[in-house]
Amino acid sequence: MARDYAQSGEFHLSCSLDYDTLLLKAAEQVPIPEDAIVALEGSIAEGFGNRTSDIDFVVLDRSGREFQTIPTVLFLAGRRVEVRYRSVQTMQAQLAKVATAARAGGHKLARLDEEVLDRCQRFLRSIPIRNGDELTKLKAQMPFGDLCAAVADWFAYQTWATLSVLFAMKALSRNAEAASWAKSALTVAAKSWLASKGETYLAKKWISQQLHRAGATDALTQMFQTLESPEKTGLSDQRYVEAALQFIARLGFDLDRVKEETIILKKAPGVTTWQIGSRVHLISQRTDVYALSAEAGYVWRHLAFERPLLETVHATRAEIEDAAGILAGFHQYGLVKLRQQGRSEIRLRRACVPAPSSGGSAVVGIEGLSFGSREKTSIKLAPISARRFAAAGMELVYVNMIVENAREDALGALQDEQWQVFERSVRRMLRFACRAALSAAGINPLPPVEEVLLRALELPLLPAETKSRIVELDRSIDVRDQSEAEHLLKRVDGVNLEIRNATSSALFPSSFLSGPDWRDTLEIGYDWARLGGYLDAAFPLDQARDLIAAGGHRQDHGVRALAAKSPRRVTARL
Repeated sequence: MARDYAQSGEFHLSCSLDYDTLLLKAAEQVPIPEDAIVALEGSIAEGFGNRTSDIDFVVLDRSGREFQTIPTVLFLAGRRVEVRYRSVQTMQAQLAKVATAARAGGHKLARLDEEVLDRCQRFLRSIPIRNGDELTKLKAQMPFGDLCAAVADWFAYQTWATLSVLFAMKALSRNAEAASWAKSALTVAAKSWLASKGETYLAKKWISQQLHRAGATDALTQMFQTLESPEKTGLSDQRYVEAALQFIARLGFDLDRVKEETIILKKAPGVTTWQIGSRVHLISQRTDVYALSAEAGYVWRHLAFERPLLETVHATRAEIEDAAGILAGFHQYGLVKLRQQGRSEIRLRRACVPAPSSGGSAVVGIEGLSFGSREKTSIKLAPISARRFAAAGMELVYVNMIVENAREDALGALQDEQWQVFERSVRRMLRFACRAALSAAGINPLPPVEEVLLRALELPLLPAETKSRIVELDRSIDVRDQSEAEHLLKRVDGVNLEIRNATSSALFPSSFLSGPDWRDTLEIGYDWARLGGYLDAAFPLDQARDLIAAGGHRQDHGVRALAAKSPRRVTARL
């Protein structure tokens, strides 16, 4: 029955809300043309969801106008309702783009933007609310079977990219990083397998429900759920990697395609070497200056580009015990590149920067440049560039919003006793709280999500006690009943508060609980987004740019007049 549901593309509602009535209430505050195609999408439409899940409506307009990517957020009947506007032409173009990439395969599909694929997946799995016949005609542009194949292949490419980083970390003896990348590889490999069975939802938080619905055996499901939480296995990092790889091979991936010996060291463009006295300095992109210790300088002078990475490791290890760790740092900061032999560059482990020297205090707070409690100066110069300052500030607001969103997911999972979803949500809270700490330290771009916890533990601004609690929590996310879940959430909330206190972010609002809280969040986000737009800084997501264009509060499609009447209820999402 579960497999029939997934493969047929038929849908049912996961709770008893009256969606027609909810849409009418939404139409009292935002314009919804009578001839528009309206559908329910997202986790509720997929048959997952719980009592705190968003109610996501997509409104397809026939006028040919283009709309911003941000949805309008309303709080109705005790639920958060998102109304996303799209033109029929945009939806058709995106479906065509996915279909073309799927037919081409290879790099074209691998590099398909996740947002575009997600929009198409959500649309193709949506439930008609208004003008359903027209919705069915639009969906026929990409049959469900083609969607399954496209999502399965896309996640397969993600799996190979993740495995490349995993084996690079193994070559550099970075066992903790390798274990974290193994967990990611495990998840995307499972998502590829699920899509081949008809479970195409891209988000990962419902993966346990998807496994059940796709007809996975109890043994397979139990093995995945155990390996997905490395702390439950009791294995060392190295043994965990081996177990994860065995599971991935069981899903049909030929691991002979990737090995440590096939990782090639490559020169990074825009990085130059400058000797000043006895110290080696590197200038990256003419903007960032790195000073190397004597040991790092020795390793740098002995790099063998376009040769196997292991050659440099073996050649320098005799003189420098931590040569592999130094090489890992070079790659982490984008000072060297890695590629697989006969294949393209390893891009998934995107480059980040180390924390700028700041005397152990936060650089960026939610209200701007942070002043430590013991600082007596009245004028302070930021230790990072203006553009990086703005980018880090926008990221700080964004990741704190994600913490609040993950907490809402955790509360819904707790109420419905969805323990795997709960564990995944609190782990997401912890990871994004660590991203907030990195952003507050002025680090931008951030390291990949697989390494944020490890990098946060290196920050001087976090107290040692907080770091110990982060490590303890990360190893003890294991919930079997409501009492354990409530206790774990309380502990994660406590650590998140400690991180916010240490990063001048303690006043961040509970973004998703009410209209006023959401409005306060937007006010903070808009202040940062205006600065980011002025400096042409890196935005954490495209919706932030739309927030500037929308004046910080609302979508520019006729909602302005309504917003003037009800500024607390008609808002746009950052």
